[in-house]
Amino acid sequence: MDADSYAIMRAIAALEMPPSQKLVGMMLALHFHRPSQSVRVRRSTICEETGFSLRTVKTALQALRDGAFFVGCRTGRASVYKVGSKVEEWMVQNLPHQMVQNLPHQDESFEELCEARYKSELERERQEVLGCLPLPRRRK
Repeated sequence: MDADSYAIMRAIAALEMPPSQKLVGMMLALHFHRPSQSVRVRRSTICEETGFSLRTVKTALQALRDGAFFVGCRTGRASVYKVGSKVEEWMVQNLPHQMVQNLPHQDESFEELCEARYKSELERERQEVLGCLPLPRRRK
């Protein structure tokens, strides 16, 4: 399913969950990146945007994962989330016009995607610390 922020927000608004989870879910939808079909956001960013404490955000995120609204993994300082089965099921039933073919990157498993992003984030941080860019490779 090819989703967008608006479709995810509609699904979250329609599904039964406590208000704190709805607002945190809306913030995840707000940060949804359509080309990768995922959300990459720090918990501290969600705290700033919602006005909730870190504990409330952590609890809401855990409940959203446990309730199959989102699936996620930590990658360094940020977390990567994908739409869970409950949200996807609601979108299939209520937004059939959103259905399209899978994007090419979706052939990768979610764990491989998280691992690749984590490695690229570590490399970027290493370059920032060293203050340099990687050296060009020499031609043989």
